[in-house]
Amino acid sequence: MMQAVFAAEAFLQTVYVDDMTRDQLEIRAIRKILDSADRRNLPAVPDSFNQIKDVEEIHLYDSDIRVVPECINRLTGLRQLNLGSCKLNRDDSIPDTLWQLTGLETLRLYSNNLTSIPSQIGQLSSLTILDLESNNLVSLPD
Repeated sequence: MMQAVFAAEAFLQTVYVDDMTRDQLEIRAIRKILDSADRRNLPAVPDSFNQIKDVEEIHLYDSDIRVVPECINRLTGLRQLNLGSCKLNRDDSIPDTLWQLTGLETLRLYSNNLTSIPSQIGQLSSLTILDLESNNLVSLPD
């Protein structure tokens, strides 16, 4: 069973990142998050995040993930998230579920060519460090 799931990830080695669909980019991002949490043994599916929900730090800077997976909100123990230089410059790069991580204390989104930050960022009630350096922001939410 596990071999079949991992075989389904074979496209990660064969499809160029610029040619990936949103769904493929999400699977790629899940894989990178699992790898960063030293859980390479888990398949890149949203349910795998249930097994790493207590991880406190994810550092994906310069990983070219392009999108944050919708299931990011399952990482309820997350306190630090570094997504600097990940090419999060698509309209659908950051899902609304990110703003549900109310325990998040540090969020680094530097060097992503972001043009806006949604007002939902205000839901991150524990946030003490927000790094938005080197983006293309024209305004910030109140």
